[in-house]
Amino acid sequence: MSLPLGDPTLISPEIKSKRPIFSRHRHDANPALALKVLQDVHGAVESWHSELRQTVQMIQDLYLEGPIVDGWLETMDSAPPAQTQDAAALLRHADPQALSGYVDQLCESLGHEVPASASPEASAVAPSYRLCSLNADGHLQCIPCPPEQVSTLSLAIARHQKLRQLVDQKRYLEAKLKRAVEVLTNSRDSLGIVPQVRSSSPESDPTDDPMVGMSL
Repeated sequence: MSLPLGDPTLISPEIKSKRPIFSRHRHDANPALALKVLQDVHGAVESWHSELRQTVQMIQDLYLEGPIVDGWLETMDSAPPAQTQDAAALLRHADPQALSGYVDQLCESLGHEVPASASPEASAVAPSYRLCSLNADGHLQCIPCPPEQVSTLSLAIARHQKLRQLVDQKRYLEAKLKRAVEVLTNSRDSLGIVPQVRSSSPESDPTDDPMVGMSL
């Protein structure tokens, strides 16, 4: 059974000229938003790369300042004088008669005390130090430190502490750049973007910087 198609002249002009209306849905393609996201990522990667360069330069400058020592200084207790040892033994035994004589002797010595500047024997003994560190097995090892080297070793120990902070910062930035490369590479592949062939003189890539992979 065939149906008549009708006369085309009977179609209303309003129906002929009606155009489709596209909805303003929030998930519509927005090229400006895509470019804004790319600009944010590009700015972050450039900031991390610049900070990594500065950190590596600070590490190199720290090595040029002087020696770096992984350890710490400890004060070595000198042997107490004989008089102090006798007093300690006396206090441990706690003999009343002996304690009374010791107190009288102490008061007499305090009454005739001579200023330290006038008595060379009363001058304080300079403390001695030793340098302590942990070996590869984690065992403590200590060596005596001459008094004239205390200031030099203190600076060397301070440099090592600063070096540890810089190395931690360097590893943190390297991890962020590595993560950025992985995420961006997966996004490029999922979007079906073909990698561009590098020219003979490509721009330097953050991951190809020799300073990034420098071993410390």
